[in-house]
Amino acid sequence: MVEIAISNNPHFELSLAEAHDEGYTYTKETLKRLKSVNKDTEYYFILGADSLFSFESWKEPQEICSLCTLVAAVRNHIPNRQMNQQMEYLREKFHAGILILDTPNIDISSGTIREWTKCGKSLRYYVPDDVIRYIEEKNLYKEQEIE
Repeated sequence: MVEIAISNNPHFELSLAEAHDEGYTYTKETLKRLKSVNKDTEYYFILGADSLFSFESWKEPQEICSLCTLVAAVRNHIPNRQMNQQMEYLREKFHAGILILDTPNIDISSGTIREWTKCGKSLRYYVPDDVIRYIEEKNLYKEQEIE
């Protein structure tokens, strides 16, 4: 679905860096692998702003911060004061570089997309039309009827 979503945008490229048979990949491992291949590249890791509040529980957050700049996409309508306090806390604790992604606050997540599809709600304007068609054609996220 990512490939479909970005197919018309020359600024995006699909990476399968985390697609392998070993199972779960930690963020720090992916960043280390990317940095070893592209030594002069600055990496920016985009995450939902809500993830900043659980970032300490991630595997080796200090190392993640040494490998990239965190970019928080604002969602869930987190109050500015609370966001700023958490960002400052992480900056001090992990010497993290943290930026706010300056976008409209669209409170959407993959869980919301799955739930809306299950309930028959429209995904229009939240998901590219080609991805909506793919979800419908593959009958994704619908509850399976038990016979």
